[in-house]
Amino acid sequence: MDEASLIAARLGGVADARALLEGLFFHAPVPFHLYAADGRSLVVNPAFRALFGAEPPPGYNVLQDQMVERMGLAESIRRAFTGETVQLPTQWYNPRDLTQVDASPPKRVALRTTFFPLFDGAGKLSHVGVTVHDVTFEEELKVASAEHRRKEADLGLALKAGRMVTVDSDLDTGNVRASDNAREVLGLQTDVPLETQADWLALFHPEDRRKTVAEMAASPDGVPKLDRVFRIVLPHNGEVRWIERRGQLTLHSGGVRGRWARGVIMDVTARVRLEEALRATEDQLRQSQKMEAIGRLAGGIAHDFNNLLSVVLSYSDMMLAAGVVPEPEAGDLREIHGAAGRAANLTRALLAFSRQQVLEPVVVDLNDVVQRMDKMLRRVIGEDIDLRWTHDPALGRVRVDPGQMEQVLMNLAVNARDAMPSGGKLTLETANIELDETYARTHVGVTPGPHVMLAVTDTGAGMSKEVQAKMFEPFFTTKGIGKGTGLGLATVFGIVRQSGGHLWVYSEPGRGTTFKIYFPRTDQLPDIKGRAAAPPASLRGTETLLLVEDDEPLRVVSQTILAKNGYRVLVASGPADALGQCEREAARIHLMITDVVMPGMNGLQLATQALNRRPDMKVLYVSGYTNNTIVHHGVLDPGVEFLQKPITPDALLRKVREILDEPDTALAR
Repeated sequence: MDEASLIAARLGGVADARALLEGLFFHAPVPFHLYAADGRSLVVNPAFRALFGAEPPPGYNVLQDQMVERMGLAESIRRAFTGETVQLPTQWYNPRDLTQVDASPPKRVALRTTFFPLFDGAGKLSHVGVTVHDVTFEEELKVASAEHRRKEADLGLALKAGRMVTVDSDLDTGNVRASDNAREVLGLQTDVPLETQADWLALFHPEDRRKTVAEMAASPDGVPKLDRVFRIVLPHNGEVRWIERRGQLTLHSGGVRGRWARGVIMDVTARVRLEEALRATEDQLRQSQKMEAIGRLAGGIAHDFNNLLSVVLSYSDMMLAAGVVPEPEAGDLREIHGAAGRAANLTRALLAFSRQQVLEPVVVDLNDVVQRMDKMLRRVIGEDIDLRWTHDPALGRVRVDPGQMEQVLMNLAVNARDAMPSGGKLTLETANIELDETYARTHVGVTPGPHVMLAVTDTGAGMSKEVQAKMFEPFFTTKGIGKGTGLGLATVFGIVRQSGGHLWVYSEPGRGTTFKIYFPRTDQLPDIKGRAAAPPASLRGTETLLLVEDDEPLRVVSQTILAKNGYRVLVASGPADALGQCEREAARIHLMITDVVMPGMNGLQLATQALNRRPDMKVLYVSGYTNNTIVHHGVLDPGVEFLQKPITPDALLRKVREILDEPDTALAR
């Protein structure tokens, strides 16, 4: 009995077998297509029509289908019509293309197709059957899985490149799952546990740990703030690192109630430190701009006061010298003169702060300056303060005004003494320092390179951050009324900045204060001072002077001083008047005394035009502050004669006589 007869017998007879096979053909869910041995389409089952939306058109022959040729399947299909079972590779199809019927759905499907031969009783190929399996979901799942793996790989690469750590925390059990790179990114050693919330909290900085625990206790769900920046402390070396966390709460899958905190953390220590440095630099810049504005205001005030003080000092000086005021009125006049002198000291301090005083810089060794000041500083600070000096014997040289450096040391020492009313220790230190690019980037106005440091440290009361923010402002003081002008540190600030230096302060309440001053180092040799010029035998003279001053009271008193001492004085209220005097005067004008700052034309411009008319005339500039006309960065231009206001009769007469007694070839142009 052949296999077919055996199957028919088992199925209860041929008729029943036929009915059953027809049922399988029409109701089986697997799409089936039957071809004749020559490739003609014969019949399809309902599952086929359901998949493709139609059946092949009449006369369709798979062996003649051009699309099959284009898809490279013709050879495989022809083998099936020679008696071979062939499974085609899974392909994506448009059913409309396969059936060539417009009613077919346009959706693309992935099909796994198998061609198998059917033989008649004589063993001859009679038909070819085709089963079609829709594996679209499987193929889409493969694609999705591959895409998921690719995205996971991309995410892993991004996390690695961005040095980020993924963390899943089960808030119900306290268990934590972190990515493999957690210890590396956070700088932890391999034996540090990271499996529970307690493990992570143990790493927190104590302040952040207390804050987090308090948040968890205050939260109804016991959940801390997920998006935040916090600090951890590395157990092996105590280093503090800043960590940023971004996350969200999720529920367990499968309907099981529970809470997960899922997110990403990263080490942002470098960013935080950069932001802190940027804020500090911005604060320095704002402070610098504020000090610059206050300096301009202070300079303008000092200029106006210098004119007034010149008048007060000059008249009181002349009256006292003449002896025309009887006692006790003469004593009152001396008090007026002394008060004006103290006011002049205040204006000089304001000019120092505003960097508008005239410096006489020379190349010096700061060790020499400190050594010269040693005895004086000890007298000023008193015996209850221990003064110590640590110096570098190979100290580099700097270009500064030695007198101004003595003023800096004196002011800092007095400030330290007042901060140590019960005694203490004052330490002076000099050293060679190299300021690098990093330091320069975080300190406004600093140029990197070799510097010389002068440090003054006391063990006094120290200063709060609020006091430090204002300590260099003029007239700011923490001392009681009548115990300080608030100009000591302002003067230090101005002198250091005008000398091209940089000032850094560190102080804490109860822990003393350190002032560090940095000056650019120079390779120039120290300047050798020549012998001081001998004082003039007499302050009187008979020469002709041209006095140019736009402030009338000062002009009058200056004319009086000079005329009383024998000089012939031509006066001018401004540049135009002065040039007219140069044109009209027939006799020689030996010296022009001119204010620097005047409306319409400054003193230098006036001198240039006047010297074209009077090339043998000498020039003396007088001013209350510098404005880069004849003085640049506090240093006089070469060959310029200058007298700083406020003036006194003695200072004016000595300077005039000194210039007139110079050889005529040394003209100040």
